Amino acid sequence: MKCLLLAEHYGFAHVTLFPMFSAWAENSGFTVYPGTLNLRSEEKLIPAGGYISLMPWEHLSQAASFRSKEGYSPRVYPAKLNGVDIWVFRWAEALYLENFVGDRPNCPKELFCEVVSRDNLKDALNIKDLDEVDLFV
Repeated sequence: MKCLLLAEHYGFAHVTLFPMFSAWAENSGFTVYPGTLNLRSEEKLIPAGGYISLMPWEHLSQAASFRSKEGYSPRVYPAKLNGVDIWVFRWAEALYLENFVGDRPNCPKELFCEVVSRDNLKDALNIKDLDEVDLFV
């Protein structure tokens, strides 16, 4: 699916989510790049494949207000961005996603994708804000 690289990236998630992502990755034998890359997909993304639960490490995120919301179940879905292995982060399954993700400037919540990776994808893929990328989940 085609996506646009949003100008907001590697920001808020670095502080709130990185400890959870980092602990999961370390437990799995690798490291992840601090923060996330944010994309706007051309259509609603509903991952069909299996996911990796982040519940064993969720206490490390700084998103305490989310824990009481219906459907809370942080997870990542293995995927590829322009052929590079990545993970799409979700706070919950698609049914409950609207409890956690709001609309952003130029990106309605149902099209927002948050990507976790081992490397700085902008450098690795030589991409910049508003570039089009291919996401396969």
